[in-house]
Amino acid sequence: MAAQSWGNSSNNWPEKVVEPPALRVRLQPGAADTCQLAFGVEVDHALEVHPPSAQGTFWLTFVAPDEGHFGISTLGSSADTSLAIWNSCAMREGERLSSSDTYLDSQALASVDAVRAGQRFYIRVNYVDAEASVRVLIRQGSAVISGTVTPAPLPGVPYQVIASNADGFVVGSTSVSTVDGRYSLQTFFDAVRVRLQDVSGQSGFVMQAHPQRPCYDGADRSLDSCGDLGEIELLDLSTGSQTGIDFTLSPGGAVVGMVFDNDSLAPIRNATINLSEAGVDAFAEGRSSEIGRYRIDGLPPGTYYLQARSSEHTPVLHEQQPCSPFPCVVDAGTPVVVGQSTTTVVNFGLTSNKNVRLQVVGLAPGQIVSAFFLEEDGFTNRGYAEATADTQGNALIELFQPPGSARMYVAGNTIISEVYPEIDCVSPDCAGNRTDGALITIPNDGLVEIFAQVAERPEVVGTVLQSSDLTPIEGAVVFLYRQGQSSSATGAATDESGVFVAENVHPGAYLLRTQSQSHIDELFDDVVCPENLPITACQGATVVNVSAVGAQPIEFVLDRSATITGRILLDGQIRPNFTTFVALLNQANQPIDTWVMSLNQTGAYTIDDLPLGNFRVGVYAIPSSYAFPALYDGVTCAQSSGSPFENCPAGASELTLAAGSTTSGVDFDIEGASGRVVWVRRGDNGVHLPGIALDIWSPDGSYRESHVTNANGYARVPGGLFNPAFIMSSSNGQGFVDEVYRDLTCPDGAAFYGLCSLAGAQVIQPDPPGPGLGAIYVTLLPPGSDSIWYDQFE
Repeated sequence: MAAQSWGNSSNNWPEKVVEPPALRVRLQPGAADTCQLAFGVEVDHALEVHPPSAQGTFWLTFVAPDEGHFGISTLGSSADTSLAIWNSCAMREGERLSSSDTYLDSQALASVDAVRAGQRFYIRVNYVDAEASVRVLIRQGSAVISGTVTPAPLPGVPYQVIASNADGFVVGSTSVSTVDGRYSLQTFFDAVRVRLQDVSGQSGFVMQAHPQRPCYDGADRSLDSCGDLGEIELLDLSTGSQTGIDFTLSPGGAVVGMVFDNDSLAPIRNATINLSEAGVDAFAEGRSSEIGRYRIDGLPPGTYYLQARSSEHTPVLHEQQPCSPFPCVVDAGTPVVVGQSTTTVVNFGLTSNKNVRLQVVGLAPGQIVSAFFLEEDGFTNRGYAEATADTQGNALIELFQPPGSARMYVAGNTIISEVYPEIDCVSPDCAGNRTDGALITIPNDGLVEIFAQVAERPEVVGTVLQSSDLTPIEGAVVFLYRQGQSSSATGAATDESGVFVAENVHPGAYLLRTQSQSHIDELFDDVVCPENLPITACQGATVVNVSAVGAQPIEFVLDRSATITGRILLDGQIRPNFTTFVALLNQANQPIDTWVMSLNQTGAYTIDDLPLGNFRVGVYAIPSSYAFPALYDGVTCAQSSGSPFENCPAGASELTLAAGSTTSGVDFDIEGASGRVVWVRRGDNGVHLPGIALDIWSPDGSYRESHVTNANGYARVPGGLFNPAFIMSSSNGQGFVDEVYRDLTCPDGAAFYGLCSLAGAQVIQPDPPGPGLGAIYVTLLPPGSDSIWYDQFE
């Protein structure tokens, strides 16, 4: 066997699954919280949803563009999520099609099959997170891998089938049935490798990568222990799902033993035991328990080399051959032969390697303190150790460090970090100060003793007041951002006196930000910075320098935010279940913030906590093909593939939002862009006619469907991809003369009853060609009337 070096096994988990750019949406309370209020999502268009509460439910709906398989995921969400997909809002037995809450831990992935183009699905998203953001993406064509594991896992010894992409990154997983060993795994990737994982590591069977390739670490999710990645079959899913990806398992052998301290004979917990087969570039790993025992199960029969190591001891090879310096060549140890269904005992005695003793004083009892050792450059890591303070506030840290020169700093959650010897740092990780201290010489033999005196972090105190009368604002939240960083370091909420106390603030330079649901959010001092903007987008803030004793009291004085109210109609009609987005725009018609609206039974909406200034307001629909975007007041825009408002004509009104103001009457009557609006009215007096049936036919004269006008004489004929061109006729029981569009009267009766010819009917395109061109007007006359108040069809 060629000489090998020991490495560290790790799971190839991606930090984040990369998905298409998402439309950012803030949900108002009550918006989309029931199936009937579900808002629409288009396939391959991602949404980043920011819900109004720390946990709850919202609903989505989508229409399948054609028949096939569709995957719905929350990959990339910061919230813990689950999905359930339903066939309709009735949610009757059998209509729940799919659900998921186990994909990639906190994220969810589910799938449905559309049997026809135009089929609609309803998605319930449950989320739990204090600062939730839920990313939702629907994709067509995801594939399913399925098969059987033989023998099936026993109850309490779960198996997972793990999928990895071509580069070896884990991209999906699913459980194996304990009843019949079957599994089904969905993935969005065109090519994957799959392996079987023994989650508990206690089955005793040899785990595999497909097909039948042994994995030495059965409990690992990655392919690291399954040999050369290029020799593991890459399943081609570009043409669809794959079945029959089966795993037939064989019993494996086991290596067990004890790990103990050579001097005290005490068991060593959390020692790592590495195992590698001769001539194979793969390895398994085990850890010792609280009582020093370890077990590595499910090993293929073979000859193995073992090594044991602990952070506080010198590593050794079997049998008791030192492995120093680490890493060492594995075949210098004594090989161990493992047979099928056999157990081999290998014990390890380790010698303590501690040569540094650090005494830290000034801690709170029970406080955890960490010591970080670095090379002389202040960057390269040498190792770290931690300890817990006793009742006197003292902590003793003992560890091994290689001989030579080192630097050291100590840190903890409530102390001021410091570089040895006792130099306070300007940041918790001592970045920028690590080379300020003295070098520590670690001897070849013997013990070096170090002392550190630390101090608790200070508080930052202040008040948040209302500008109009300087009364306190309760419930405002103040965040502290370390200068140059975009994430908050700490924060605090104001009490009934408007006072906030931010604890455990590490000395340094900070920007302070306050947020209140009824006031204009600001950076200190008096810099407006809306909640939806990152702190880096707000310029001109005053830096607050926090020393070891704190900072001067901070005072925020906030203006009350503004509110707008109005109604949203579609083609003049109230549509309470019609999902729209309201956007606040700048003078270039670029959205500043967006809200999804769940309208009440009158079409009314309210948006509060708005910034102050001059703005435009726009409305658009999802899916975007459903309606033309509009600007207040009365400006209809052409549709766009980019920003909804980039094709808007001039003439939009601006609203001036003042502190504490409520601007009412911000109304919209947006125009549908999918389907055709039909108005039916009397020809002699112009009165709109309810209850008139409009029969829709294919151009070849075959009947398709019917629609009936409402109390306002209005009906909508669906359009879009699934509703092609049509011809139309009227049918009434109210004594009027029916007609065929356009200008073809039916004196003997309606075409629906075969009493009027469709010959010569005008073919109508299903979608309007542009804003203001979509409505069709039908004018019916009483028999014998020659009084034309309007043209028959306009």
